[in-house]
Amino acid sequence: MRAHWKELGIDLIIKEVSRELWNEHRVANDLEITMWVSNAEFNPLIDPRTLINFQGGRLFEMWRDSNGKDGKEPPDWMKKQYELYDTIAVTPDPEEQKKLMRQILEIHKDQMVTIGICTAPPEVVVVKNNFRNVPEKAVSDWPMLSPGNTAPEQYFIKQG
Repeated sequence: MRAHWKELGIDLIIKEVSRELWNEHRVANDLEITMWVSNAEFNPLIDPRTLINFQGGRLFEMWRDSNGKDGKEPPDWMKKQYELYDTIAVTPDPEEQKKLMRQILEIHKDQMVTIGICTAPPEVVVVKNNFRNVPEKAVSDWPMLSPGNTAPEQYFIKQG
């Protein structure tokens, strides 16, 4: 990845740090760029944080969380994304939610606060032969609380 970015004129320095240290830097607003596994790309209505800068800019996050009392006021386009997502959260009509999310996607397309560089790798799950009713294929994702989305209450152990 570093070589590809170098061709674009970006000298990427890769430095792996613990999650705790990364979070300290995030809270201190001391990250210029960061890499993280994202979630819910298959349905951004569940968790749009890769499309809306909820976590990337700590000062913007503080502004949002404090209703403008702390942090730094984000640009108008970001405030518009916040407003649209807040509207989605209280909109019961799924079709209207999709229309609002499309507006968020259009803003993201123009601003690109997140760059997706690859898809998540497949997840391997090992199941013992007598452990039954486990789906052959399933989506694994944090917002879905996997494996909870695979109906584990229906799993069973075949006796004998």
